[in-house]
Amino acid sequence: MNKSLELEWNRTQPTLFPMLSDEPVIESKEIAASSSTFTGNMNLPIHRWFRYSAGFSARWVQTVIESFQSDVQICVFDPFAGSGTTLIAAQQSGVESWGTEAHPFVYRIAQAKLAWHSDPEAYRHKIEAIREAAVKSTPSIEGYPDLILKCYHESTLEGLDRLRRGLGTGVEMGASPSHRFWQILGEVLEKAVEPIMATQAQKHRPYLDKKGFRACRKGAKLSWLDSNGNTHDLDFVLERGGSAEVQGAPAAFIEVAWRRYTKHSRAKAQEIQGAIMPLLERHSKAAPFFGVVLAGVFTEPALQQLRSLGFAVLFIPAASIVKAFARAGIDAAADEDTLDSQFKKQVRLYDALSVEKKASIAASLLEDHSEEVTQFTNAMEKVLSRQIDRILILPLHGKVIEFSSIEEALASIEGFDQDASVSEFVRYEIEVRYHNGNKLHGTFKDKEAAIEFLTMYKPIVLVPHR
Repeated sequence: MNKSLELEWNRTQPTLFPMLSDEPVIESKEIAASSSTFTGNMNLPIHRWFRYSAGFSARWVQTVIESFQSDVQICVFDPFAGSGTTLIAAQQSGVESWGTEAHPFVYRIAQAKLAWHSDPEAYRHKIEAIREAAVKSTPSIEGYPDLILKCYHESTLEGLDRLRRGLGTGVEMGASPSHRFWQILGEVLEKAVEPIMATQAQKHRPYLDKKGFRACRKGAKLSWLDSNGNTHDLDFVLERGGSAEVQGAPAAFIEVAWRRYTKHSRAKAQEIQGAIMPLLERHSKAAPFFGVVLAGVFTEPALQQLRSLGFAVLFIPAASIVKAFARAGIDAAADEDTLDSQFKKQVRLYDALSVEKKASIAASLLEDHSEEVTQFTNAMEKVLSRQIDRILILPLHGKVIEFSSIEEALASIEGFDQDASVSEFVRYEIEVRYHNGNKLHGTFKDKEAAIEFLTMYKPIVLVPHR
């Protein structure tokens, strides 16, 4: 077809979308010239992850999308999505997009590339979950094709089989849109709380621990043991004397939770109580702060239940969550009747947001509750900033004498010679008194245990960087 016939053919073709009949003007001739090739994509992040010979220019797609954005709100559909070039370009432009792809292998490539916006911490958690599941699995090379058996040494194939099994059990596969939506709300709430904890860690110098990799533990979970050896998973812990390599004494236990329905709120309050109270019992000598940040729908009796046990409670109602997400164009007002299609749409909108926009949702979540946030942080600071006023040590000597009646006990005390020398050591009684009125009391049978107890309260010496 010569040039004049081609132009005439273009003019006579009916437009697919009449409302967008004005053909977009592509400013860059260079972009237009390379629109049908994938070559330029090999210089672009994400697109270059896989060289797809049937692909075309991502820059050209982005230019076309942006040319329409100023006029109307658009939604992009690519019926032959391939490795996801159009969909990724739409995501990066903040435009909703949909696509279909029949080839299973190419479809999986597109899926992987479309996950480019994944939260690094969430990715790390999943990798740790896969690793843990792989280590616990029993590998088997039975049933693999002969070609595979020839390509890999037996020990290597067993390792790969462990990973395959870990992928099947260590990661939530195919989570429903509603599950993912509620998961996002939980992640945003944790991101909103983290700066509060980081500020306290920077100000008072405890070590801030959260979910993720840490040299002194296995796996990504933040877990502490109670006196009975039971494990309790937490969201944030501040530690005195802690580091990446060493677990310190707890200075603060913080749980973060949300509930979307009233009927579940009391059960969640009891679950938090069951996780924190046994830890407080074990670490009573450290007298840590314990608080909870709740969001969504919680009844007043559920909140009061926690407050009555001494928890500091920061509560963010559901309306504040809806408001924070609405600022980013996401409808978070969901309930038990919300359809999966609506959840899926909101998840896609959230996933398309930039890292900065996601962070802004977390930040705005607490904006309307500055007074409650201040009360919560002040309660935490009261524990973290307390200074020792005095220490009382009472070394006890003597033999324990038992009596069956008050009269016998009184007679013994009345006849006891306080000035007589005694030699048998019984225990140390130690009381640490703080300037704010807090008291810590410990009873120790030997010198080493008493020294270990007092060492926990030595001030942290800050060494300046050179």
